[in-house]
Amino acid sequence: MQNPPVQSAPGEVNAKTALGLEANLGAAIGYPVGILAIIIFFMEKDNRFARFHALQSIFYHVAAVVVFIGIAIVLAIIQVILALISSVLAAIGGLLWLLYMLGPIRPVVPSWIALPSLRWIRKDRVVRR
Repeated sequence: MQNPPVQSAPGEVNAKTALGLEANLGAAIGYPVGILAIIIFFMEKDNRFARFHALQSIFYHVAAVVVFIGIAIVLAIIQVILALISSVLAAIGGLLWLLYMLGPIRPVVPSWIALPSLRWIRKDRVVRR
């Protein structure tokens, strides 16, 4: 002879949820998909086990969203800093290019002004009398 099914109290793990699911399945289904946790939390009135895990899943998803937003803000700040550094380096590169372009222009206009990086070459070393 078979034993009759055990009737569970509404808050127990073996009870059914309002959706007709086993309580442990109703509790577990909210973790991978957060919207299901919200549905279970608002539809479930009697099963405290499923409701507890639904609420815990909702808090988990809210915390994950907050962490992802924080990471996005930090990465955006790093991106702005790197863009500023890149702009400064580009400006320095442009100034260096202008400095190097003074070399070919200098012989056109006769002057003995040395470029800053070539101060060690003096006029008396180059011009022999």
